[in-house]
Amino acid sequence: MPKVLRLLATQAGNLYVPASLASKLAIDRRTVDHYVGLLETIFLAKRIQAWTPGLGQREIQHPKAYIVDSGLLLHLLGANEERLLSDDQITGKALENFVAMEIIKHAEWSDDPPRIYHYRRKQDEIDLVLENRAGDIAAIEVKSAAAVSEKDWRALKKLRDKRGDSFRGGVVIHTGAQTIPLGDRLFAVPLSGLWS
Repeated sequence: MPKVLRLLATQAGNLYVPASLASKLAIDRRTVDHYVGLLETIFLAKRIQAWTPGLGQREIQHPKAYIVDSGLLLHLLGANEERLLSDDQITGKALENFVAMEIIKHAEWSDDPPRIYHYRRKQDEIDLVLENRAGDIAAIEVKSAAAVSEKDWRALKKLRDKRGDSFRGGVVIHTGAQTIPLGDRLFAVPLSGLWS
């Protein structure tokens, strides 16, 4: 199980494909799935299902996997503070993992908690999609850069245009200091906005 947890850490924020992990570890795919299920039970890992407009498709798409504690994630990756700040692979993975876990915590405190998903369609990816019982959605993309460019919110814009009024808002969380309007119902929000 420790090897599964370490390998899962290297995949944090990526699609969870048990067959791929099983192949790397030379163990059965079902064993990997059972171990990850146990890791979720003891609150070390979290899988987030894929969001699609079709409800049935959500059940057959690959989820994304995260490590619940960002400090544990860095430990499992063998990274220290200097590497977190200088290694783009570590920075991006750790920031997305951190934001996802913070959003999940905030959602659990809600009187009407949304379901949390990720979105991937062809070239478009969105880190988190929150959906309420009415089918309204909000979408969050995480970027480890201080400045954002149009490509950072292109998928949010496409999803907004496809979903119409059921798309309530989209946010690019970044490491800069300013909240910036990006267009109709789209904003770039600094990381500190998670607690504002």
